[in-house]
Amino acid sequence: MYPAKRIHRTLTLLAAALLLALTLMAPAQAWFYSYDAFSITVNQPGGNATLDGKVYSIWKIFDITDLTGPAAPVYAPDPDFEAFFTSYPAYTPAALSQSQTLLREMAADLKTWITANSAAADESKTGNAVDPIVFDGLPPGYYLVSGANGEVVTVVHLPDNVVITPKGGIPTLDMQVYETYLNSGNYYGEIADAQIGNGVSFKVTIENYPTLEQMQDFGNYYMTSYITLSTGLTYQENAHVTLGGEAFPDATISTSNTNGATVKVTIPLCLDGQYPTTWHENLKNCVSSQYPIEIHYSARLNPDAVFYDIANPETSVNTSTAVVAYNNDPADSSSLGQTVAKTAKVVTYAFGATKADSANHSTTLAGAVFELRLSLSSSYTALRLIHKGGNIYALADSASSATVSSIVTDESGKFYIQGLDSDWPYYLVETQAPAGYDLPENPVTEVKFNATAGSGNIALESLVLNVNGVPVNNYSFLIENSTSALLPGTGGIGTMLFTVGGAALVATAAVLFAVMRKRRKTNA
Repeated sequence: MYPAKRIHRTLTLLAAALLLALTLMAPAQAWFYSYDAFSITVNQPGGNATLDGKVYSIWKIFDITDLTGPAAPVYAPDPDFEAFFTSYPAYTPAALSQSQTLLREMAADLKTWITANSAAADESKTGNAVDPIVFDGLPPGYYLVSGANGEVVTVVHLPDNVVITPKGGIPTLDMQVYETYLNSGNYYGEIADAQIGNGVSFKVTIENYPTLEQMQDFGNYYMTSYITLSTGLTYQENAHVTLGGEAFPDATISTSNTNGATVKVTIPLCLDGQYPTTWHENLKNCVSSQYPIEIHYSARLNPDAVFYDIANPETSVNTSTAVVAYNNDPADSSSLGQTVAKTAKVVTYAFGATKADSANHSTTLAGAVFELRLSLSSSYTALRLIHKGGNIYALADSASSATVSSIVTDESGKFYIQGLDSDWPYYLVETQAPAGYDLPENPVTEVKFNATAGSGNIALESLVLNVNGVPVNNYSFLIENSTSALLPGTGGIGTMLFTVGGAALVATAAVLFAVMRKRRKTNA
């Protein structure tokens, strides 16, 4: 038997050796257990987008070659990317750890290189509409993470579990026009009616744009709205941008043309991974809270406007259409997505009238003169018109030069007036009757359109023209004149009566003259 003291000494030495071994092994063993325990998680983006059907891939681009401990890892390019780093020697782990901008630049160059060289991903996964995509069991190193559709292109560094939230879907927009009385209200909606010469206000609303965190992988993130107006709308050079009701300081606005203009509004939301330096805290909070971005502008309805034809509702409207282009690939600043276009519609109306003999409507009358007024008050003058040729007239606008204030009927007796609103009545006043005819006892005809807004491709659900309070068909009506009792029309029966009567008077006067002469001679 061993003496008790010797056994105790032996056990003590063994325990010390074991403790030393465990102490020496602890860091390496702890590092060993964590070596394959890292993950990259791609969250659902939120907003109006999901990961459903989206493919995400990862490539390991730097390996850790020194496993002595996590405090001072040594990196080497992954064998699949040695050629890349030979071409781009500035992308070193030491430099990357000091610059987010350099990381973004490398991510963009990596994606281009991978596409050009058909470099296979280490792992790819397809998402669904509910769950995040998780790449787990990953060793430490630098990884490129990319969505197949460009939603994310970023470089991440393990050993840290990394969570990525892609850009929150596709920006959405709405386009509206301000209406004052159509359907009895003041509101922004899909359609408005207006009189030529009047201004019309428009609003583009952009929502579901990304947050700062989601934009940072892009470095610079812009949204650009392209607004086009049809030729019947004259842009008023007054577009401005608001964010949460605050004036947006950095938007740039450019236009081409005036009638049928294209307005380009560029909105920077992120510059070099940060908010623009001109932003105050309230603007930053508005973006964080996803307040709507609004573009306000107005246009004037001009004489080139098309007038509404209820038989052709899709082509007889004046329009302002907007789309928004936005960065959709962090690795390619020239790659842009585009929203669905939205259109607001402006309608204006026209009526026709025919001047005819009251006794025979097929006898049309030339030479009748009319004015169109908004009021019968002497303080209101006749509306200015443009004679567009033939028997067609349109209301003038402020840019119109050759204008008239009277409408004169031709041999057809017909005339047409374009560019009217439904918000008020118009008064057609006959100021001069055709030759041989009298002015009507009431020379004023009240004309009023009643319109009900539609939806979708149908701008109006209904349109009715009331003349002196009575609905008429085909947006046209008849204005009668009677022949004058004193100056009857040439060729009528009244001419014969006056001729016979005149001859009788002449004969009677001759007889009376002869009788009186004879009497004077007898008396003499």
